[in-house]
Amino acid sequence: MQLQRKLENATKHTSDRLNIATAAGDEQMVNQERLRLTQLTQKYKEVSDKAGLPYRAERLRSVQLTGGGGGGRINIPTKRLNPLLPPPMDKERYLRMKAALEKQGVSVRCAKGDELGYLDWLGAEATAPGPNVILHRGEIPSASAMFEEVIHNRQIRKYGEFDGSNYLVLFSREIEANRKLLRNANAYGFAQQDIDDTIRNLGVWEKGYEQLTGQKYD
Repeated sequence: MQLQRKLENATKHTSDRLNIATAAGDEQMVNQERLRLTQLTQKYKEVSDKAGLPYRAERLRSVQLTGGGGGGRINIPTKRLNPLLPPPMDKERYLRMKAALEKQGVSVRCAKGDELGYLDWLGAEATAPGPNVILHRGEIPSASAMFEEVIHNRQIRKYGEFDGSNYLVLFSREIEANRKLLRNANAYGFAQQDIDDTIRNLGVWEKGYEQLTGQKYD
């Protein structure tokens, strides 16, 4: 377990360096970090499979909580849990958002190769792994995925990066993001699948917060 966690941390740090190198246009560093990310991902799978340990994405879907609510086990939602993902958002709107974000120094791109493997590792349709990047699956992500990661990107810039272990912070940020998505569903151009997916996720995040703290989020 200890080796698995070390590899997870190393993978996250390597992904961060890859994003920095990509933004800086440092081709040599990009190639070095991509190679390292591939090696770490392969090693992570080997270690996890040999020891019979669940991958990080699988652990995050079922987390043992302790706190004011008396503890319990909760499934944490990811886009992968729903086999019918929402449809891609409007392409022109996506391109406008992408251009606006990149003017602010945020790289928005379709994950490929090692970056796609990173999304698989997270069990996510999209992710904002740091203040300067948003990764997503496919040429055009769903509206709910794109807008959610924009919200998370702003949270990172305002509050700092999530360290992966403080579940109170995780639940709070996810509840904030999903509530904002629902409040602005029409303005964001959500399809019904986007709305249904967000409602499902919000319900699980709110339940997790209540189990952890013994009280509702409000």
